[in-house]
Amino acid sequence: MRGECIVKGKVRKIAASKQPYVVDRKIVGLVGYFKDVTDELKEQEKLELLTMTDALTGLYNRRAFSEIVEKFMNQYKTDKTDFALLMIDIDKFKQINDLYGHDYGDIVLTKISHILKQVASENSVVFRLGGDEFVILHQHKNEAELESIKFEILAELNRANQMARVSITVQLSIGMAIYSDYGNLRDCLDAADKGMYAEKEQHKKEQ
Repeated sequence: MRGECIVKGKVRKIAASKQPYVVDRKIVGLVGYFKDVTDELKEQEKLELLTMTDALTGLYNRRAFSEIVEKFMNQYKTDKTDFALLMIDIDKFKQINDLYGHDYGDIVLTKISHILKQVASENSVVFRLGGDEFVILHQHKNEAELESIKFEILAELNRANQMARVSITVQLSIGMAIYSDYGNLRDCLDAADKGMYAEKEQHKKEQ
């Protein structure tokens, strides 16, 4: 059994164990103990957070995505709270690494992560799936809201490009899909992914 108590003005987590005290086959009382587990739980939470977090960017990682998207889907089943997936990829990221080195590539990834966290609302969760692939889970209200998020991301990226010391323009491709349009995660991810690559192809034609 676990609970909380106040010790010297601070909330502490406790674990308690109780079992009957028997004399002549009769229960005459209870014996047990209380143990302060606050620090143990904090350490456990830190370790769990490390396994769910991308070391470079501080964003949630692929493992965290699998767990958190499940919560979004369960909420949709419960009360029809819809959500959208935004798949985000950095155009020509391999070329950036090849020309300017992986250290600069890491700076780009960190900057993009900062922009995504800055733009994401309280109803959004941002992930780095790996490499230069990012995902935003956003509790969806309307199409205009999604377009606004995309516009803000690209506007912040434009400001970052103008301030960059290296003469290279970082460009993002973004694909979006709404969960209720598909009803399952696989098709929703596939639709967002296809939208992202379609935008990437369009960028190539414009260059």
